[in-house]
Amino acid sequence: MTMRGRLGVFGIRDFALYWSGGLLSNVGTWLQNIAASVFMYMLTGSPLMVGVLNFAGFLPILLFSLFGGVISDRFNRRRVIVVTHLASMTVALVLAALTFAGTSQPWVLIVAAFVSNTSYAFAKPSLTSLLPALVPRERLAEATGLNLLQFTGGQLGGSVLAAIVVATAGPAWAFLINAFTFLGPAVAVTLIRNVPDPDPAARRVSGIQSIRDGLGYVRGSRVLLGAILGVAATSALAEALRTLSPVLATEALGMPESAAGFIVAAWGAGSATAILSVGPLTRRIPEWRVAAAGAVVQGVAAVMLGLAPSLAFALASAFLLGIGYSLTFTVLTARLQDESSDAYRGRVMSIHTLSHLGMRPFNAFVAGALATLLSVHGVLVVMAMLGPFALLAIRYARRTPPAATDPQAT
Repeated sequence: MTMRGRLGVFGIRDFALYWSGGLLSNVGTWLQNIAASVFMYMLTGSPLMVGVLNFAGFLPILLFSLFGGVISDRFNRRRVIVVTHLASMTVALVLAALTFAGTSQPWVLIVAAFVSNTSYAFAKPSLTSLLPALVPRERLAEATGLNLLQFTGGQLGGSVLAAIVVATAGPAWAFLINAFTFLGPAVAVTLIRNVPDPDPAARRVSGIQSIRDGLGYVRGSRVLLGAILGVAATSALAEALRTLSPVLATEALGMPESAAGFIVAAWGAGSATAILSVGPLTRRIPEWRVAAAGAVVQGVAAVMLGLAPSLAFALASAFLLGIGYSLTFTVLTARLQDESSDAYRGRVMSIHTLSHLGMRPFNAFVAGALATLLSVHGVLVVMAMLGPFALLAIRYARRTPPAATDPQAT
């Protein structure tokens, strides 16, 4: 095997650039998110204000992701990515300057989080829509999994870096470092050769009508609608684990709060293991079966976690839950990419972002609300029903012709 063959999709120049730039940006994003939360608590001493800050960061994804999909399908995606990341870089530089000067206030952190994540909401559909143009179709599931690993790796690296930088240099340096990480995707997409041109006809339709067309496009395809529903169920189950892990550790297992970190880390380890396995698996087993197996594993693992009698059992269950999550999420995301025509892909992936990230605050709220009514064991067993729901969504999606119907072709 040649060296390029051993590297897999990393042997493809454009994908390697795309992945490296994204990893750098994700490290910076998590560096700033954690540093901003710590700094907010230093300024106010209020956990509520930390919650307000994080809500301000999630809100733009809920409000603007669909509009980001419209922009992705109307304008050159390379230009969208460069402009949005330079805007985020400017926000981070201003925040760093104000913090160095000692004039940063809680409202400044909140505004910076909102504006920066507004930029992200507009950039995300263009970023994800590039993937099918970078790798062969038969490597798309593998590339999608590695793209998810990029996010996980950025979370891990950014969290560790935040702990070091905030402790040794202070939040201002964290904000400054993050500013320059936005150059990663901007430079990468400038060097990527294959960036499809937008459909000129897309600009003749109003933004609201374009969103309606995108939603109709998804509703009109069993593959796309089933995959979106599966992604939403899988993401909700993962958010339930993150939300309930402190309660599970203390009330159910009698461990200190810090044990919640081990539970979430076990989930992350399982997720990473599955991501690295998706490529080999989908080359031997039909992709839909891999996704279905992941849904089954998630449901079983959630029940196991809900009934866990010890921390060791809970860690093993969380590990399996992470495996199931990544098997299902990766395959369904790749299906969305592959089944969408390029004219609609930005809007399809904006709906994906909304179902994956935009619903996180609501998923966390539902899990927390249920935990006040039921025991944590009961909540996890109830939430385990999301696994069979994802399985039904997958079965619904696979009973369809291989290509989605493009309204523009009728």
